[in-house]
Amino acid sequence: MGTFSGELCEKNKSRFDPLIMKLSQIGKLTLLKKEFSELEPSKSTALSQEQIFEYLDRKCGGDELFDRDIGNQLLDRITKDPDGCVTVDQFITVFLEAEELLRGRLTNCDILADQYKASKSKAETKLRVFRQTELQNPNGLMNTSTLAITIHGARLKTNPEESQPYFIEITAGDFLTRTKQIEASSSPTWKETFNIDVTDQEMQVKITMISPETSAAYSTTLGLDELRDQLKHELILNLSDNVGTIHLTAHWIFSRVQYMTDVITRLEGLIQSNEEDKAEFERDLNALYRPFPSLRAATAVIANDDSISRDLYLEQTDDGEQYEGRDIFHEASWIKISHVTITIFTILSIAIHFERFNHADLLVPIFYGMVCALSKFSRVNMLRLISLLAFTLIFDGLWLAIYAKSWWIDSGLDAHGLERGLRRCVVVLSSLHFFLKFIVLYVLYKLMKESESDPSVQAEKL
Repeated sequence: MGTFSGELCEKNKSRFDPLIMKLSQIGKLTLLKKEFSELEPSKSTALSQEQIFEYLDRKCGGDELFDRDIGNQLLDRITKDPDGCVTVDQFITVFLEAEELLRGRLTNCDILADQYKASKSKAETKLRVFRQTELQNPNGLMNTSTLAITIHGARLKTNPEESQPYFIEITAGDFLTRTKQIEASSSPTWKETFNIDVTDQEMQVKITMISPETSAAYSTTLGLDELRDQLKHELILNLSDNVGTIHLTAHWIFSRVQYMTDVITRLEGLIQSNEEDKAEFERDLNALYRPFPSLRAATAVIANDDSISRDLYLEQTDDGEQYEGRDIFHEASWIKISHVTITIFTILSIAIHFERFNHADLLVPIFYGMVCALSKFSRVNMLRLISLLAFTLIFDGLWLAIYAKSWWIDSGLDAHGLERGLRRCVVVLSSLHFFLKFIVLYVLYKLMKESESDPSVQAEKL
């Protein structure tokens, strides 16, 4: 059985227009007062707990009793008189507050269900794309598997007066790097991040704090087993010789396919939990309505009146942010859009190349094809591709400015005008090619942003 813990009388103002809510509450208040008017006048002023339960049981009809758990929670919210009695108006007020709270929670469950299902749909779309593009090495890791380590600082047990300058050295297989050196301190702080390519899931990362003055070295080891959930972990590791601890953040992405599979599993768990919560709230609300069928009918009329409260709530979520609808481009993935635009780009490049050489343009689809084949949609590769495309864009702009006019008006040596017509065609195709490059640049930029934010940033949000 659910509870009404928290502030029962707190209104969900973000869900309902205040005027509509006020009118509906007035109607329910009038209806309940009419229901309670059946009591004898002597009992309508103040009622004991037994009298209230006796009345509610009678309204339920037959051998069915009003839910005592809900009834006790309602009465606990009322300030009673010295005799432990409450007025009818007090009980009706708390009753309506409980009804409003439960209906608000049900509406919230519906909105959460929509959000979870939309997120799951997007995750499933991404999973299909990753399954097509992700390549793995013989150790079962994707080729772009990366471990990101941020060294925040250390806390040493030494006396501050005996502190020494330190730097951190990180080794993992063939990887070796170090932080900057920090002046003498018992709590040195670095806040430096390093990206380590991981090719073996059994790899161990050794983190050593070294003093250049005394050559003292204190180390610790980080394994990958505790990072297999592909979420960001904040860790405090003990240094050797019990000299102190080191504070770091580690985030290992070894498979986008596995990551998105885990995301979908978590979303399915949230959907199931939300459905269970909704069923519990519905049971409580049905128990609340049981003595007053007319109140349930009145509420249904209000709810079906153009779905006022539902439509208003769909405008925003609990934190006031707009509810995000379907993003067609995101669901289609910028990878697919880039495939289309690069294909058109390649066709135009080849057609133009027969009349005027543009080798740089032909390098763009070749490099893009290599990126796709190796599944190396990294920020560095995207920047290289964008830079190459920008160079060809400048070259095309100069060609159009210098030669396009002469190619258009020059009749050439062919008396039949065939060369002239061909050159005009090249000018037209070059112009289309020039403007298409702006579109391709934008698509590659969006693809770069998508590759940056997926999956590490999503892991942090979840």
